[in-house]
Amino acid sequence: MPPIVEVQNLVKTYKLDSRTVNALDDISFEVEKGELVSIVGRSGSGKTTLLSILGTMEKPTSGKVVINGTDLSKASSSELVAMRRGTVATIYQDYNLIPVLNAFQNIELPLILKNMDKTERKVKVLELLESVQLSDRGDHKPSELSGGERQRVAIARALAINPKIILADEPTGDLDPEIAEDIIKLLFSINKDLGTTLIMVTHDFNLANRAEKKISLKHGKLISIEETHGQVVEK
Repeated sequence: MPPIVEVQNLVKTYKLDSRTVNALDDISFEVEKGELVSIVGRSGSGKTTLLSILGTMEKPTSGKVVINGTDLSKASSSELVAMRRGTVATIYQDYNLIPVLNAFQNIELPLILKNMDKTERKVKVLELLESVQLSDRGDHKPSELSGGERQRVAIARALAINPKIILADEPTGDLDPEIAEDIIKLLFSINKDLGTTLIMVTHDFNLANRAEKKISLKHGKLISIEETHGQVVEK
């Protein structure tokens, strides 16, 4: 079975005034279906840029990125939109919820975009609220929720499209340790119980080590890929 994510010689450059900045420089790795992977590195390492490309929000400058059989460099805008609505879901550190919508409506939004029937949407959203233990908070707007509750809403919204891949960008960065651990356990259970591929960007090396595979970046370059036992398998 081919990997669900295949990255070959990925380069991403940006123009900054008269300079060219290499955000990612010759990155190559693979992620298997159902795998739990962390991408770790300090600020400026390129990990957020990499996640944006994997989430189909940006295209590579050069190299090849294949997500679930689709080569992103060759995909049309409509194909990329379709991937974000059915294949890849992203969870953000700042939750990225719509402030004027309540929890139910935030979770419902991707289902509306998929043209799901209203009755089916209601059933699905109520199931998702229950799955993240927020059945009694569906009518609350983000400003009325705690940080942990907002992240749970964001996770439920990601699950709404039944994604094959969940990308988590510093999912516990703004949470206190106890709540952060609850969120991590929820994400890990989704990976284990649903078989959803989970790729998690973090600057927390302790959290990164809990993944099955740890990809380390520094200054846009791949430093190592480590399996759970800590053996470096690629440089």
